[in-house]
Amino acid sequence: MAIERLLSGSIQERIEELLRPEDLIMEAARDLVKDEIKGYIRQKIDENPELKSEIKETIENYFEAKARSAFAEVKASRSALKLGMNLLPEEMQHEFAELVMNMFEKELGELLERAL
Repeated sequence: MAIERLLSGSIQERIEELLRPEDLIMEAARDLVKDEIKGYIRQKIDENPELKSEIKETIENYFEAKARSAFAEVKASRSALKLGMNLLPEEMQHEFAELVMNMFEKELGELLERAL
C-alpha cells in the first residue's frame, strides 16, 4: 500500500509527506531537551560520589535480580519438562526427548545469533 502511494502522484509530494519537516523539527527539539536533562542529571550524580555509588549498586542489584528471575524461569521450565517426560509412556519418551532437543537447539541457535 505504501509503495503504491509513493508511485502514484508527484514523487516530491510523497517524499515531503514521508519526511514532514515539522515532525523532524519537533523530534529534534525533544531530543535536545532530553540531552540537556540527561546532562544535568549526570552533573548532579557526578557531584555526589555517595549518590553515584548508590545508583551504581542499585543498577547492579536490579540486573542481578533480572538474571536470577530468568534463571528461575529456566529451572521451572526444566522441571516441568522432566515432569512431562515422566508422565509419558516409556515408548514415547525417547521420541518426545528428540523433539524437545531439536526445538531447544533451534531456539538456542537463534538466541546466540541475535546475541552475537
